Amino acid sequence: KQWYQRRVRGVSVIYRPPMIRVSDRVLFLEQFEGFLTSFSSKPGHLVMTGDFNIHVEDLNSVFRNSFFQVLKDHGWNQLVDSPTHEHGGTLDLVLTSGSTDIPLISQIDVQATPEVPDHYLVSFKVYCGAANKQKQLKKITGRAMKNLSADTVFERIMQSDLVSDDLPSSLEDCIELYDKTLRAILDELAPIEEKDISLSHKPPWFTEECFNALRDRRKAERKYRKV
Repeated sequence: KQWYQRRVRGVSVIYRPPMIRVSDRVLFLEQFEGFLTSFSSKPGHLVMTGDFNIHVEDLNSVFRNSFFQVLKDHGWNQLVDSPTHEHGGTLDLVLTSGSTDIPLISQIDVQATPEVPDHYLVSFKVYCGAANKQKQLKKITGRAMKNLSADTVFERIMQSDLVSDDLPSSLEDCIELYDKTLRAILDELAPIEEKDISLSHKPPWFTEECFNALRDRRKAERKYRKV
C-alpha cells in the first residue's frame, strides 16, 4: 500500500471548451464528477492537468466554487496559483489526488511562450518512483543453433574425414574423429559466443502455482495452433 501511495500511478489530460450558458456548465460539472469518481478509483496518487477554462482566481464565481467543491468531495487539490493566460486568468490547472504532504508534484512553473500566444506554458516535475536499481547481469555462453542450416551442416559433413574410405580401425578412434569433426563444424558455423543477461527478480505474488498455470496455458496454446 505504501508503495502505491508514494508515486504517481496515473495521469489524465483534459480540455474543456469555453462555455457561456449555465446549462452547459452544470452539465460539465455532472460529467466531470462522474469521470472523477471513476478515475479516483485507481490505486495510488493521480494527476489531472489541462485547459479547464475555469477562472479559478475568481473567488466570487459560483461556477468556480462549485468546481472546487467537486474536487474537495473527491479529495483532489489544485496546485497552480498564478495566471496562465495573457489576460490574467488562471485557466490551466494541475490537479492531484490524495494528501499534499507527500511532494509528488514539484517545481510548478508558468511561463509565456511564443508558440501559444494567449496561454502560458505550465510545467512541473512528477515523482514516479525511485530510479530503477542497476540490473544484475550474468554472463552466459552458447551457440546460435537456430541459425544453422541443415543443408550447410550436411555439406560440411560430406566434405569431412567422416566419409573418408580411410577411417580408424578402432571404435574409440572413430568416436574421437566423430566428436572432433562435428565440433569443428559447429565452431565454424555457430561459434560459442558470450553475452550478458539480466537477472530478473520475480514479484512475491508470482508463486509456483502461477508459474505452473502459465506453463499449462502455453502448452494449450501450442496444441491449439497445431489443430
